Amino acid sequence: MTPYVPGFALLDRLARPSELSEVWRARSGDGSLVAVKILRSDREDLVLRFRSEGEILRELGGRHHLIGCLVVLDRPHALVLELADPRSLADRIHPDGRDRPAVPLPVAEALKAVAEAAEAVAWLHRNEVIHRDVKPSNVLPGAGGTIRLIDLGIAARGRPPRALPDGWVEEEVGTLGYAAPELVREPSTADPAVDIYALGATLYEALSGRLPFELGPGDSESELRTRIAGGSEPGPLTELGSFPADLASLVTRALAPHPGARPRSAAEFAAELERCSRRLS
Repeated sequence: MTPYVPGFALLDRLARPSELSEVWRARSGDGSLVAVKILRSDREDLVLRFRSEGEILRELGGRHHLIGCLVVLDRPHALVLELADPRSLADRIHPDGRDRPAVPLPVAEALKAVAEAAEAVAWLHRNEVIHRDVKPSNVLPGAGGTIRLIDLGIAARGRPPRALPDGWVEEEVGTLGYAAPELVREPSTADPAVDIYALGATLYEALSGRLPFELGPGDSESELRTRIAGGSEPGPLTELGSFPADLASLVTRALAPHPGARPRSAAEFAAELERCSRRLS
């Protein structure tokens, strides 16, 4: 059944409904096309996160490759967003699904996409927001051939950054495979370094078609979690293909188990990616 959102005609679903939300292409009263993200829960902490996402995007979105938000609605809980291509970077890497062979991106395309995502992350960090769930499925093609970073559902904000009120307990956050070791160990972690790690994991996957850490034959998710949380280092990118040494080194630094060994900021990471891109051209 198509949900009812006053003021908007929902046309077709852009993202499969999850336990928490669904996204629809819609037409507004003035005839423009938008995306409407609808929360599928009334749980107090989820509503709080959803409203926080809307507030952040209303204030910061639409600039520096961060998806724009036009309206935040309460009945139903919905965000009216800038319409972007729903085929994410993850869809480009895994066009036939994760159980089929991946298609690594050309190096220049991967560098451009992740550099633009890093610019969005840097913009968030300048405004005391930590995304905490950067990954290819949250990187969408936007207008004019540039990307849009989406989904601030578990973002933390403020100084110190937090996503929930004092006294509320963080559940497991982030996405295993892109979550930094310190975030796996302690889900309340909200530090810029976790986003830099996730950008590194996103670039690693875009270039190689594989995650830095993946389930092997007979592995369980808990074993993988323990390996990441324990500070294991992923195999170097050069084991998976022929890549420039400076690029491989940058990815290794972004994925360093210790936060202090990673690039100092998302802005620095984006600048280094752009330098790598210039040397390729």
